[in-house]
Amino acid sequence: MRVRIVICGLLLAAWSGTNAAWAATSESEDGSTKRFFSPSVGLSFDYRTNVYRSEQAPIAAGSLFFVPGMEVGAVTPQTDWSLDGSVGLRKFVVVGEPEATSGVDRSQRLQNLDTFNEFNVGGELEVLRKKPVGMYLAERATLRNNAADKDYAQAPFTSQLRNRAMGGLRVSPGEALSLTAGAVHLYDTFRTPSSEGLARFNNRETFGPTGDLKWSFFPRTYWVIQGSYEEVRWVDTVVEVTDAESVGTLQNELALPDSNHFKLRTGIQGQFTPKIYFDFLAGRGTAIYDAASAPVNKIDSSLGSSIEGGDGLLIATQLRYQPSDKTRFTVSYRKDFLDAFFTNYVKFDVLQAGVSGEYGPVLPTLSYTSRVETYQGDIFREDILSRIRAGLGIKMARTTLMNLGFGWQQRASSDVTVEYDDFDVSVGFNWVH
Repeated sequence: MRVRIVICGLLLAAWSGTNAAWAATSESEDGSTKRFFSPSVGLSFDYRTNVYRSEQAPIAAGSLFFVPGMEVGAVTPQTDWSLDGSVGLRKFVVVGEPEATSGVDRSQRLQNLDTFNEFNVGGELEVLRKKPVGMYLAERATLRNNAADKDYAQAPFTSQLRNRAMGGLRVSPGEALSLTAGAVHLYDTFRTPSSEGLARFNNRETFGPTGDLKWSFFPRTYWVIQGSYEEVRWVDTVVEVTDAESVGTLQNELALPDSNHFKLRTGIQGQFTPKIYFDFLAGRGTAIYDAASAPVNKIDSSLGSSIEGGDGLLIATQLRYQPSDKTRFTVSYRKDFLDAFFTNYVKFDVLQAGVSGEYGPVLPTLSYTSRVETYQGDIFREDILSRIRAGLGIKMARTTLMNLGFGWQQRASSDVTVEYDDFDVSVGFNWVH
């Protein structure tokens, strides 16, 4: 209900903010209004060698993925709004046999893997965008299913429903300076596998103010300051674990204490030459976890562990080099932390590198990602997640693109039960009007 109300509010605000401009376009500053309506359809076949992400007993499976979508919006001299949405429908048509009996026959395994509830819908609205004082609103609701490392479970996924609403005021005293003050609210619902299917795990709310300052001290170059304060509150700070197949810790209890997070970054963003873009932001973050909010009696537990001092170092940097209009190289690094849904938090370092090109009708891509993770709290774990992806797009017509893809993903961990290797190949077609 909350998602529906916010989206309807965005629709009404977008309509009221642009209707007058549409009716009197000749009175706008430049006499023009840009409107767009873009439907899309994607259809692909994906084959994975380890669909359950199990190192001990990998099972291969193939699925058809159908994704209809749409985007609509308009831009006037003082208003910019857009709405978009897509639905993901996945049907598995091939599944391998387990090495040992699982108690679930082939047809049932196929049915359990199917996901017909994924979606992504949202919108953005900016008004008075060329005035000294303006306003923005944004809303995004998503539901996604991630493999949950559960061999042959009745529901082999972790499901996350997230609703993100944000808004604020922008003040621009001059062309070189812009200050934004706003707030964000996130609502997450997690569902995890059990012996009887997908079951509710927990709900989480995250809310707080945000701020952003940008000063253009050189053409196409900015000095940036970003800050945020968030309060993270769980509906259940202690989750009772009675199912042997569920996430669990000592004494059949999982503690998820409430916490407060503060982050501050500063740095530069700039298009230093026509071919080189570079940004570098650094700062500090603090996450204070309240162990008293999750009253349990743990043994050898780091429950309540917080992030302070050197552990709170934040870095975000990116370098893009475009030697020609057809070729782009990108390298980025991020050091950050987030609240985790099954323990206190996860600290991570992410290194990414990629290259993409467009040569006539051919669009090749290649990317590499390495993510080093440290989970701290009621559950402690150290992981390294590695990904390699290669793709080849072929333009078949003005609105139709064929995609061929290959990928590899590996999780190495101090907890050997979550380690896996997974290869995948795919072929798909995308149509965008």
